[in-house]
Amino acid sequence: MLAPDIKAFSSIWRPKIQSDLLASRVISALWHTREHYVASVIARARNENAVIDAVIESDQIETVRHVLQHFQALLSLPTERADELGNEPLAFVKAHGTRRARAGVPLLAVLQAYRTGHKSFWSAICGTINRFSATAESSLQTTMLLSDYCIDYTDLISTTVTESYLAEQALLTAQRARVGFAVVDDLVRGEPLRTPEALALCAAEGICDGRAMVMAVAKQSGPASAKQLVSQERGKLALAIENALPRSEFGRIVELRLDEIVAVVSCPESAGERTVAAIRARISQINNSASEAFCVGIGLDVRDVTALPRSYAEALAAIDLLGVDQQVSHLAEVSIDTYLRSTPDETARRLIPPWTKAIKVKRHMLTLQAFADSSLNVKACANILNVHTNTIYHRLNRIQQLTGINPRTYVGLTHLLTAVSISSALEVRLAPEAEFASNEEMPGRRSWKGAAANYRVPVRRWT
Repeated sequence: MLAPDIKAFSSIWRPKIQSDLLASRVISALWHTREHYVASVIARARNENAVIDAVIESDQIETVRHVLQHFQALLSLPTERADELGNEPLAFVKAHGTRRARAGVPLLAVLQAYRTGHKSFWSAICGTINRFSATAESSLQTTMLLSDYCIDYTDLISTTVTESYLAEQALLTAQRARVGFAVVDDLVRGEPLRTPEALALCAAEGICDGRAMVMAVAKQSGPASAKQLVSQERGKLALAIENALPRSEFGRIVELRLDEIVAVVSCPESAGERTVAAIRARISQINNSASEAFCVGIGLDVRDVTALPRSYAEALAAIDLLGVDQQVSHLAEVSIDTYLRSTPDETARRLIPPWTKAIKVKRHMLTLQAFADSSLNVKACANILNVHTNTIYHRLNRIQQLTGINPRTYVGLTHLLTAVSISSALEVRLAPEAEFASNEEMPGRRSWKGAAANYRVPVRRWT
C-alpha cells in the first residue's frame, strides 16, 4: 500500500495520463528504455554543478542506481505499476537526502542536481513525444500534460529530499554537539580520544598528528564582576567564530566550555597566523553577534595532538598579556622577554631581591620603564614623563641608593626591570589563590589546575 501523500499523487495523475493515449504510449516506451538515459542524466548534472561533479566522482555506482530509481518512480507512479514500488515508493529519495547530509554535501547542491535531473528527464520525454505524435495538436496537448506531471514530481521529490536532509542534519548537529564538547574537553585536558565518534570527528576536521594545529579561546573581557555571557549569547558568539573559519580553509571544532569558547583549529601550515588573520578579518561580524565585550587568544602551533593543552594555555596567555590592548591576540606577538618576565616560576620568586619592594612605587616604576623606552637617554625620558631632567637624575640616583644597582647601565636597568616585573607578576597570580585557598570548589570560579597547569600561565604586566 502506498504512503498517503504518494497515494494521492498517484491517484491524481494516473487517470490523467491514462486518458491521453499519446502520454500513455510515451510513458510505456520510456519505461522499456529507461536505462539508456541514465548516463546522459549524470553527465549533465556533472557538467552543470562542480560540487555534484566531485560528489559523483566518488559515488558513481550509487549515483547510477539512484538515477535509475528516479526513472522507475517517475514512470510508475502514474500507471498500474505504482503498487509495485512498495509501501514507500520514495524511500530511495529519503535515503539519498540522509546520505548527502552525512557526506556534508550542501542542500542547495542536492536540489540543483534534482533540477538538472528534471531537465534531463524532460528532454527524454520531449524526444519520445516528437517520435510518436501524429499531429501538432496532440503533441502540444501531451507535452503540456506531461510537463505539469514532471513539475509536480520534481516538487514532490524535492520536498521529500529536503525534509530527509534537514532531519538528518538536525540529528548530526545534535550528535556533533555532544561529541564535539567531549572531544574539546579531552583535548584541552590532554586526555586520549577513545570513542569511534570522537576519532571520526577529529579525522574529519584534520585534528591529527602531522598537521599544524592551534587552540583559540574567546572569553568575556572587562572586570571580573561583570555579568557573565549567558549560554545563548555565547552560542551566537561561537557560531560567529566558527563562520569566520570556513571549512574550505580550516578544520575546526568550536565548542562552549565553562565560561569560554574553545576552538581547535587545523590546517596544513601556519595554523596560528591563519586563524588570527581570519578572525581579525571578520571581527566586525563577530562583534555584532556578542552583546558583551570579549577577547580572543590564539596559542602557538603544535603538530602533536597531545601538545594541544600547551596551545590552550598559550591562548590564555595571549589574552592575559595582550587582551587589554587588542581584541584578538596571538602569543607569537608577545616578545620573549615580556613572556619570561610575566610567567615566573617558584624558583624565580625565590630569586627576587629584597630591595624590589623598596622601588615598587609608581614614580620609580614609571621612570625605569620610560628610561628603557628612551634608550637610556635622560632628556628623552623626561619628555616622556613630562618632568624636568633633574627629576629623572634624582629618581635614578635614589633607585641606585635603594638597590645598589646602577640603572644608567644596560645590565643594571635590565636587572631592575626584570626583578620588578617578576615580583608584580607573582603578586597578581598569587592573590586569587590566597583569597580562595579555603574553597577550591567555589562555584563559577576557574581553576588553573588540570592539564593546562603543567604549563606556565602568564599574568598581566604592571603598567
